Amino acid sequence: MKRTGKKVLLLNLLMFLAIAAAFYASPMSAGASETVSGAVYNSSSPDNQYGIESIPGYGEDSLLIKFNDTEVTKNYTYFYFENPHQVITFAYYLDPNTLPYNLEFSICQENQEIGFYYYGLFDTEDYYEVDLKEGLNRFSVQDNFGYLSAYINIVYIPPTANAQRRGEIMQAVIDADAQSVDEYSFLAAESTINAQLAIPYDNFEDKISLSGVSTPLSMDKYYNLLYTDQDSVQFNVEVNGSAKVFIDGVQAQSLNRAKATIPLTLSKYFTKIEVQYETTNKDYYFCIIKLPPGLDAEFYQDMGSKANAANDQCVDQASYDQNIADMELYMDQVINDLRIIRFTGLAGNQDFGQPYQIYATDQPSLKVSTFAKEPATIIFNGADIGSINGMWKEANLNLNNEGNVLEIQFGNEIYQIYLFALISQVRSEIKTALFSAAAESNAHLSDEADYEQAIDRLADIYNCNQEGKVKKLAAGYSHYLALLEDGTVVAWDQNGNLLDVPETANKVKDIGAGNDYSVALKEDGTLVAWGSIMTEVLNVPAGLNNVRTISAGPYFCLALKNDGTVVEWGPMISQLPAGLSQVKAISAGKYHALALKENGTVVGWGRNDYGEISIPAELTNIQAISAGEYLSLLLKADGTVAIIDYNYSSNYPAYLTGVKDIFCGDQDTNYAILTNGAVKRFTESALYSPYEIGDVAGNGKKARQIVATNNNYYQDPLILMEDGTVYSPQNHYQPILQSFIKKHASIGPVVISKSHSIFYFENPNQTLNLIFNSDCQVNFNGQLIKSFTNSSEAIPLVLLPGKNDLEMTFSNGVFSDIKKVAIFYLPPENGALFRQAVINQVIAADAASIDDNSFQNGINSILSLKILSLTELGYIINKPYAIRFSTAGQINLSYGFGGSLAVSVNGSPAVTSNALYGNIPISLNLGQNEIIVQYTKEGTQAYKISIFYLPSESSSVLRETVSKAIIAADGRAIDEASYQQEVAGIPSAKNLFFDYPTADLNRHFYIQYTESHYYHLGVVAYASAKVIQDFVEITSFSQDYQYLSFDLHNGVNNFEVQFGAGATPAVYKICVFRIPDDAEPGFRANISAAVAAAQQKSFDQNSYNMEIKGIIQRNKYVAFTNFTGSMDTNRKYRILYTEGSQLSIQCSTAERADVTMVKMSNGSSIDGSESYVVGASTGNFTIPLVEGRNVLQISFTEFGEVTTYYYAIFRGSSQFGSQTKNNIINAVINADNALVNNDGLTYTIKLADVSNTYFWNLNSNWFKWL
Repeated sequence: MKRTGKKVLLLNLLMFLAIAAAFYASPMSAGASETVSGAVYNSSSPDNQYGIESIPGYGEDSLLIKFNDTEVTKNYTYFYFENPHQVITFAYYLDPNTLPYNLEFSICQENQEIGFYYYGLFDTEDYYEVDLKEGLNRFSVQDNFGYLSAYINIVYIPPTANAQRRGEIMQAVIDADAQSVDEYSFLAAESTINAQLAIPYDNFEDKISLSGVSTPLSMDKYYNLLYTDQDSVQFNVEVNGSAKVFIDGVQAQSLNRAKATIPLTLSKYFTKIEVQYETTNKDYYFCIIKLPPGLDAEFYQDMGSKANAANDQCVDQASYDQNIADMELYMDQVINDLRIIRFTGLAGNQDFGQPYQIYATDQPSLKVSTFAKEPATIIFNGADIGSINGMWKEANLNLNNEGNVLEIQFGNEIYQIYLFALISQVRSEIKTALFSAAAESNAHLSDEADYEQAIDRLADIYNCNQEGKVKKLAAGYSHYLALLEDGTVVAWDQNGNLLDVPETANKVKDIGAGNDYSVALKEDGTLVAWGSIMTEVLNVPAGLNNVRTISAGPYFCLALKNDGTVVEWGPMISQLPAGLSQVKAISAGKYHALALKENGTVVGWGRNDYGEISIPAELTNIQAISAGEYLSLLLKADGTVAIIDYNYSSNYPAYLTGVKDIFCGDQDTNYAILTNGAVKRFTESALYSPYEIGDVAGNGKKARQIVATNNNYYQDPLILMEDGTVYSPQNHYQPILQSFIKKHASIGPVVISKSHSIFYFENPNQTLNLIFNSDCQVNFNGQLIKSFTNSSEAIPLVLLPGKNDLEMTFSNGVFSDIKKVAIFYLPPENGALFRQAVINQVIAADAASIDDNSFQNGINSILSLKILSLTELGYIINKPYAIRFSTAGQINLSYGFGGSLAVSVNGSPAVTSNALYGNIPISLNLGQNEIIVQYTKEGTQAYKISIFYLPSESSSVLRETVSKAIIAADGRAIDEASYQQEVAGIPSAKNLFFDYPTADLNRHFYIQYTESHYYHLGVVAYASAKVIQDFVEITSFSQDYQYLSFDLHNGVNNFEVQFGAGATPAVYKICVFRIPDDAEPGFRANISAAVAAAQQKSFDQNSYNMEIKGIIQRNKYVAFTNFTGSMDTNRKYRILYTEGSQLSIQCSTAERADVTMVKMSNGSSIDGSESYVVGASTGNFTIPLVEGRNVLQISFTEFGEVTTYYYAIFRGSSQFGSQTKNNIINAVINADNALVNNDGLTYTIKLADVSNTYFWNLNSNWFKWL
């Protein structure tokens, strides 16, 4: 902006002082009520109705504002310019008769001041040069009193813009200026201008380009098939008119004179784009084929050639669609497996063929290459390492020792690969066993349970490389716990006897022992507690998780959570200190507890009988804590120990220094581990005498942890050494833990994880896999088959039918671990049901086998099974009387275990067997077959089974009906009498199917409604059946199903179905009311409702007949369109009046109606008659009426009975005047009202009266004159 000035001599102005009080606020800032508009002129103009106003007190003054040569003439103005460079001329002219006064004006552009105009002794024209930006420019002018203001919005559009759009914008500006008369309208107009400017006004052309594809695009080719190996491309489209862009059928852009760049991530093989140019009616189609990278060059070359050839052939929609389909088929054929994973570093490349896989490797890292057609996410050891989007993805995997998990997620489907890495040194036989077990496991991974079991198997094998090293010890009243490096827990008593540990106590990271309970903290932050059922500590708080460490006291337990808070439970607890948080260590004593906070201070709670929680405030920088019976120990950072009790609170034993760990027992026995690994025992009096501190004998190794039981006053400690071994001065426990046996045993993929197991196999050839770090003896079926030492073995086992005994004894010379396995084997020819019964019992018995007694009980429960099964029928014979159904003519009776069997079929001589198990083939006759079985095993049980045989080629509906009848009969056959009765009743098996639901065979009478011309009836009969329609036999058959179709006539249709021959067949009667769909809707609805109600009331022949008759008698319908509503069919006589020239009648009946109309021109002569018949339907008639009397007679025939209705209809004469007509109408109404009692004599009399009145009035001159 540049300013220039020109001085002009002006009249002096008189200063006035009171003018400020008359000023008003600026209309833009304070919403003043000025209304200014109009053309350019100053305020002295006689036309200045809405011009820029003068300042009060100054007389006729005026303000000059010009942009180049365009003058501003009102307070709210819009201009349109195509020249961006403007010179603003500004001046204020005063009336010569007014006194001079100093005025100041501020000129702003976009709220930024660009000029300041000062009026003093001389007037001035100032000039300000401005450059307009493209679009809307806002200017304003205000004086220093805030009264005079002008607002100018200027729209600048370059002349190179589209001519049509420039014209549209110019017209919008003209309209905006015209409507801008105040602040509100000015701002409203600005919104309209902005909306107009939002529409592009550049010059555009229709143009499309696509980056990264095989072939340049041409606007002359409308169908394009392109390919790329890029993960993404850019689609550029330009539109001169309007267009829409669709991506895979979904609208992505709607363009109007615009350009757009659309980035496309190619996440699948085929991406389709359509551009519809609406202005030119041209559509362009693009299909982009995404080639997966990572395949061989020959494939890419072949694919490119085929894609280019296909593109040349795309000349219309049909060829475009066909070539896309051909390319899709080709790619699916080339890429056989669209979910592929390949490892570099494993033995050979592995294809991703199943959702669970397990591999073993001795490499510290692997390279994985993955490919999938659809998008997928890759997660390694819980971390997202990338995604697959129709392309190859490569990643380097740095493996952890032992387990690593690679997951590939395809939507809700997850593929998991477990990589067991042998990074640390293991024995060669362990390594071989791990590789073998991983390969074998992949053949049996059908679900997640198999996958988890296989992982556990690998962990068991790997653990056999360890030497039983211990991570932590815990001691209760009279028992010990040891946490081993593999996350398992060992428990034993003071006499060296191993104690049971629950199977759920696995993957453990911390342990604790109380007086008669134990607790383990698992790696997932949850707890497992076990011990005496009388111990309340077993009731771990529900939902307790995210636990960091635990501490078990004699009677209560503490848990420190990851968030630094503490949870306590058990019978001997007290209230936790309020707000206890930021805790890093805990210790549970006998009746009190300690918490070490992050800041090195200690908090105590519980009983304080001996000052055990009276911790002095000056005790800070604490490193470790230990709570005992009636005192507490605190380990300072300087290696000294504070004994907290009522005598020696905060005193430090002067002779005890260099301590790294502490164990608090009671006043007489406490332990400290020094930094040199030595162990000291001391009392609470150690402060005063070095004789209160003594050495604990060691084994030459450095100690890491010490614990002691409290049943002998903590005098018998157990020490954990830094090398993971355990030492006891009394040497009671060292052999158990120092040489703890590690072993793994499996039969094929089935891990033998318990001391007592029961398995079932259907393959007699199995392999026993053993890995162990001790001595081992294997006995199979009573024979010692091998002894080993510290080995890995694969022992072939050949199973005998029935039960096989396997026993493995692992020993280190001090302790023996025995595993007992009972293996049941049955050949596949022993029916599937028989085998499944054994499997079910094996599973139950194995789950209950925890010791010798339960193990033997489980075996006995299997061997005591008396199993009889009919394999082909899917039936285990488990009751004395049975009735079954078969579509197979040859079946097998399977039996076992043991006993003697005698079987007769249809009275034939009995077949006997004393085998352990077996099959007896049975041939069935058509119809009933009876099998009698005598089964002797610990007593004799007799079975009777009737099997009804229908071949599979018989009707499926018949088979289903008979099968259902047999199932019901079998449930009722509980003794000989009911069995014989039910068997005898099977031949009467039957069923009925209507157009809609299956018949309830407990009902014998049905009333139904239809509007169809046809009716369908399905009949099923195991014995015989006869079908009758309207008292005529249609068909008869036996042991079959027939689906019959009947033509229905209007009205009542009668059907009868008879099942069985002889004098008393089972009879079912069906009455079908057929009312055509062109019958009056109300009549149809009435009949339908009446039928539904009647069906519920039809229980026997009498009620059935009565309901059918009632439906017909109660449902008839008469309506005259000349009269409002339907006629009341309860009234048999009516006299009516009309002025219509014809009568439209609608008549409905379920049987028959005769309609006769007699037309009379006078009281006696007959002009003519018409007759109609309605049969079980609706009749519509239009009958001409003569002036005067017309007599209608409708007769309904129902079950041979006739009911007649009489209607006298008087048609008004054209000669009637108003009075005459009223007289006739009144006479008709009075007469009709007198007929409510259905009296024929009254009807005759009243009809004569109305007739006389009608004709007398018609012939009277006086009425004519009226």
